[in-house]
Amino acid sequence: MAIIEEQHPDRCQLFMQWKRMDFPVMVDRLNLLGVRAVPITALIDEAGVVRAIGPSKEEVEAFIASPPPDPEPFEERPGAFAPRGEGAPSEPWMNLRDKADRYALWGGPAQFDLAIDYYERVLEDAPEDGPTHFRLGSTYRRRFDSPGRREGDFAGAIRHWEAALRAEPNQYIWRRRIQQYGPRSDKPYPFYDWVREAIDEIRERGEEPIHLEVMPGGAEIASPREREKDEQPTAGGKTLIWEASLECDAGLIEIDVASVDSTDGEPAARVHVMLRPIGEAHWNNEGEGCVVGLSVPSGWACEPAAVVFRRADQAVSTEERHAEFEVRWTGEGEAPTLESAVARAMYDACEGEEGACRRVRQERAIVRPG
Repeated sequence: MAIIEEQHPDRCQLFMQWKRMDFPVMVDRLNLLGVRAVPITALIDEAGVVRAIGPSKEEVEAFIASPPPDPEPFEERPGAFAPRGEGAPSEPWMNLRDKADRYALWGGPAQFDLAIDYYERVLEDAPEDGPTHFRLGSTYRRRFDSPGRREGDFAGAIRHWEAALRAEPNQYIWRRRIQQYGPRSDKPYPFYDWVREAIDEIRERGEEPIHLEVMPGGAEIASPREREKDEQPTAGGKTLIWEASLECDAGLIEIDVASVDSTDGEPAARVHVMLRPIGEAHWNNEGEGCVVGLSVPSGWACEPAAVVFRRADQAVSTEERHAEFEVRWTGEGEAPTLESAVARAMYDACEGEEGACRRVRQERAIVRPG
């Protein structure tokens, strides 16, 4: 048996299918075990209860010699707890976190809101509690991946993961979760560059690969940057030719922007710009293409200069488009904040099946964790 500390456990399923592994794996996406680094040794009984982490020789021998325990009842399930507001129970903050954990673990997308609410209540009394910040960040990310996504969910996940790491700087698991989405200069290795190879090999064997809830790309498959060898990107604010005369988008495409800072203090970040149609709106792929750029303050360098989306296979489509930019300080002295960085996009979109199509522009200020 194994335990994984993974935001997206289906990726572990894919890896096991690829390598033909068939032992049971437990998922601890909230880091309930408090694991700081892997690998570890844990003693898990027949009822699935973790009896010890990092056990001594004596504990292992006693565990092997002990009889199988009776299953421990789990009396409360999500749905038994009142939401925040009038009539909500007043309990110690650890009890609230326990409730939040249960909603986050066993609740569906509709209950992520309740989990987030409880975690935020915990932080009102314990604002620097690292485990709560980490679990809240993981729940924000789960809602981001769900049909109930809200604007700012991805940025919320990063904000709380970074707060968790500030509280416990040597927490390896939390650091890796941030680095997964962060700049290349902060990566210890490519996180999911094996996924495409795994899928191809599984199909060559005549099998259907495990379906992934979220296909990794961009930062999740990027290789680390060797800082002393890589060329510096072009600095300045000339990220794309901005057509200021275009009409501003009035509700066709939603843009969400989040920045992931380096975890080692280097003035570098990876900026994620996510665009998706609202309601019945859709992309018009017969136009000039969707162009996304990032305008950065003087002294900051940004690569690539712009990201262009074109789809020749379909006249219209409704997919989400995700652009990523590496940002590094190349000026002299201490780096100023990126508060004035702005994501800009120009695209062709239509109001609906029979609605008008037009080329419009939209810009959105960067959302900084913290």
